Amino acid sequence: MPKTSQPGKYHLIVDLSVPEGSSVNNGISPALSTLSYTSVDEAVAMIIEAGQSAWMAKLVIQSAYRKVVPVHPADQPLLGIHWRGIMSPTFGLQSVPLFFTAGSMACHGQWSVAGFATYSITLMLFFFFLSGVQPAQAGIEDSSGLCQHLGLPAAPLKVVGPCKTFTFLGTEIDSDQWELHLPEKKHICVMSTLQE
Repeated sequence: MPKTSQPGKYHLIVDLSVPEGSSVNNGISPALSTLSYTSVDEAVAMIIEAGQSAWMAKLVIQSAYRKVVPVHPADQPLLGIHWRGIMSPTFGLQSVPLFFTAGSMACHGQWSVAGFATYSITLMLFFFFLSGVQPAQAGIEDSSGLCQHLGLPAAPLKVVGPCKTFTFLGTEIDSDQWELHLPEKKHICVMSTLQE
C-alpha cells in the first residue's frame, strides 16, 4: 500500500484476521490488544489548560514500526514478515498498537524525568501544547534530541510547529480563535459530496 505522504514508499500490510475463527489475531487475548488513544476532546482540554493562543507542535518517530517493535531473531520465522531484507512485525497484527503505546509511554517517562513537557501521545506521535513559542520550539528540539539518544530519531519532514493552527486526528484546532473545524481539503470534499 503506497504511503500517501511519502511517494515511492510503501506499507506492507498482511491481513492476520483471516480466516475468521482461526486467524493469528484470534489467538491474541483482547487484554493484549485493547487500548484507547487521546481523543480530540482530550486534546482540546489540554489546549484550554495551556491557554488561548497556545503553541502546538507534533513530533513523529521515523520508521517507528521497525524500531519500536523489534522481533527477537528466534521468533522471526513465527511472527514477522521478511521482505527485501527487512524483518519486522506485520501490519495487521492485533497486539502491535499496544507495543507502540508501551514504547510511547517509555519515551514520555524519559521526557518527564528529563523535565520536558509533553501532553499527548498517540502511537509514536507526540503532541505538545505550550503557552509560548520558545518553550514549544525548545520542546521540539529537546524531545528530538532525546528521541535520537533513545535510538528513535524523529522524522524531520513530519515535525510540525510550533504553530497555533494544527490538525489533530483529522480535526483542525485553532488556539487563537478557539475553533475546531475540518481541514480545508476535507471541507471541500464534504461540501462537494453534499452538493451531488
